[in-house]
Formats: sequence, C-alpha cells, structure tokens
Amino acid sequence: MAPRASASKEALTADMFRHPVDIRATRLLRSLFGIELVLRQVLSMAEEVFYLENLSNAVLVSEKQLPDIHELVMDSCRILCVDQAPQVYVRNNPQPNAYTLAFKGKRPFIVLHSSLVDLMTPEELKGVIAHELGHLKCEHGVWVTMANLVVLFAQSLGGDMFSQVTDALGRQVQNWLRAAELSCDRAGLLVVRDRQVMFSILMKLSGGVGRGRTLDVNEYLKQIDMFEEATKSPFGRLMRRGMTEALTHPLPILRVKELNAYADSAEFKTLVRRSQASS
Repeated sequence: MAPRASASKEALTADMFRHPVDIRATRLLRSLFGIELVLRQVLSMAEEVFYLENLSNAVLVSEKQLPDIHELVMDSCRILCVDQAPQVYVRNNPQPNAYTLAFKGKRPFIVLHSSLVDLMTPEELKGVIAHELGHLKCEHGVWVTMANLVVLFAQSLGGDMFSQVTDALGRQVQNWLRAAELSCDRAGLLVVRDRQVMFSILMKLSGGVGRGRTLDVNEYLKQIDMFEEATKSPFGRLMRRGMTEALTHPLPILRVKELNAYADSAEFKTLVRRSQASS
C-alpha cells in the first residue's frame, strides 16, 4: 500500500489551482453520466499493467531506496494535500521525462527517468514531482480519456457536418490538454514557491543542458518578448498557431510566461498564505 502523507488542515482542492480552461472542460465532462464509472474500471486494469511494468523495469523509491527523492515526494504531497502518496519509480532512460497515469486508483504512480533525476537540482526535481502530483490530483487521466472518447464517437458518425464537429472538438481537446499542463505547472509552483526554480526546469528541458552549465533565467525571460514581437505580424500569428495547435503541451516559452503571470497573481499569493497558515 502507498504511504499516506500528512495533509494540511485546510485541504487544497484541485480547482483552487486549475487553469480556467481546465476547470470548464472537467466540469463539462463530469456531466456525462455513466461514462466515468466505466472509464475508472478500464483505468484500474491499465494501472495493474503499469504496476507490473514498473516493478520489473524500474527502481521503486522508498524511505530506504533513494530516500532523498522519497522525502521530496512526501513533502510535495503534504503541501498539495495528496493523502495517498503515489509509488514513485526511477527508470533508466536517456530522455528527460516524468509521467503518471493521473488516476487515483489502488496504486497511483509516478515514473521519473534517470536522465531527468541527473539533470535537475533537488528543488527542481521537487517541482517536477509536484507537477506530476498535480496531474494525479486533477485526475487528468480520467477526463482526458473521456474527452478522446467523445472525439472518437463524433468521428464514427461520419459525414461532412460531423467532420467539422470532430475537427472543432479535436482542437478544443488539444487546447484543454495544454491548459492541463499549465494547471500542473501551477501545482509545481505552489510546492517550490520560487518561480526561478520552475523557469529553470523548463529551460533545462528545452535546452537539454543542466549542471555544470550557466543558465540565466533573466536572459531566457527576454526570449518571451522576442517571441511576442516576432509573432505580431499576420504571418507570425499564423506560424504561432501552426506551432501550437497540434501540441499537447504549450510551448516552453509560453509556459514560462503563464507561470510568471500566475506567480504575480492574487490567487497564487492567497493559496500560499493559506498553506502557510495551515501547515
């Protein structure tokens, strides 16, 4: 059984840090009665498959196994009010990445690639873990699967009219997926409480360079203004739309821009004060 984290008295709910687009999409899908129950049964079976895969091909983090990572996980769970800490695995992979099924089943889990662990400082790794915990707390695995099923159903109807509907639905789902990532970036910021750490994570994932190299966050922030200036023209706007429309994750430079704005928001500051008062 996964360890339980001690949560704050004033529980933090997922909707408190979700991006507005993420909130609207999730509430809409919750209204589709019956589908959620079936999906949870299917995801429970998928969770068992991942459990065997992770046990056989990765190292399970615990108080004795990679205890420094275990401490980061438990602290992040406490701040985000995640009662059931997920199993966390480190898996050998040269591609820096982390992922979760984002489903609160019997064995929730997060997988960290070894290259990611080596690339990040402890605080940065904590931010990555918190991002994945954000997916888990929001249960994006359930709602994203449901949204994709709605699109597939529309595609099965065929015809020109339904083709237009399907295209529109597909664009909306992609937009929501990008918003879901922004929700989880917010979760990361709520845990580390340092925007520079979150910016550094995105810089390292973009540039592929980390320890032993000089990365200047302020210089990277200048790229935001450069990007905005370059996409002001009609051609630039068209290119920007083409670059982002099919992506499940926002462009890194835009994630930094969104996080920077969120870090200055009254909403974020209120959540931090609330967390500090109840811890």
